Formats: sequence, structure tokens, C-alpha cells
Amino acid sequence: MKKITSTVPVSILIVFICILIAFVIGNGEVFWHQQKWNSANISHYRIRLSRSCFCGDIEHSSASIEVQNGKIISTSDKAGPSETIDSLFSYLRRIHNRRVESLEVKYDPIYGFPSHIFYDSSKDVMDDEMGFDILKFEVLP
Repeated sequence: MKKITSTVPVSILIVFICILIAFVIGNGEVFWHQQKWNSANISHYRIRLSRSCFCGDIEHSSASIEVQNGKIISTSDKAGPSETIDSLFSYLRRIHNRRVESLEVKYDPIYGFPSHIFYDSSKDVMDDEMGFDILKFEVLP
């Protein structure tokens, strides 16, 4: 009987498995909540979205955004945030892939959409924090 030997050191295999688990846990949570959102099958809604960005000047803005079939059909403030719930999920996946230092996410318990996102790319860099809050959510006919 021939003995099978590994050419990959065990330590490298363990590191790879740890990275894979971290990726699955972060994106897995986003995936699960997005599945909950998608299963609600809401095609027409309005949100009040607040954005905070500490990018040089501290900026806080908010807008009422009406979305139908995944597209923004009206917004109360052209200079304010213009995100849909689907684009917030995409944003979260990008944040997870960037491996930011600090990330806070809260999800709506009924529909699963991200109701609060706040992240800091690097604790050593000032003015790189970004946040989104859905202050109001309304299903429209």
C-alpha cells in the first residue's frame, strides 16, 4: 500500500481554513439576511435614509427615497444619499471583502434589510468612517 503524503504544510492549510471561515461568516450573514429580504418580495417601498461620512468635513445627510422594482423613482434630496436596499446589501459585501477594522451592522427583524451600517476602514486613519441608517421603512402598494 502506498502512503499518501501532503505537499502543503499543515500550518498553511490551517491559515487557509481560518480565512475561509472568516469569509463565510461575514458574507454568510449578509447572504442570509438578503435571502430574508428577497423572500419578502417587496417591489415598491419608501425609506428615509441617513448617511454619515467623516470624510474631511463631517457630513450628515438624509433623504426620503422611493423605490419600485429595484430602481429609485423619486428622492426628496438630490444631494442626499441615493441608495436602495439592494445596493446597501452590495455595499455590505464590498465592506466585508475589504476587511475593515470595525463594522457594526443591525438588520430589520421582520424584513432582514440592513437598518444600520457603520464601519471604520482603519483605526489609524482619521476621517474614513462611514455610516447608513434606515430611519423609516414603508411598504407601498
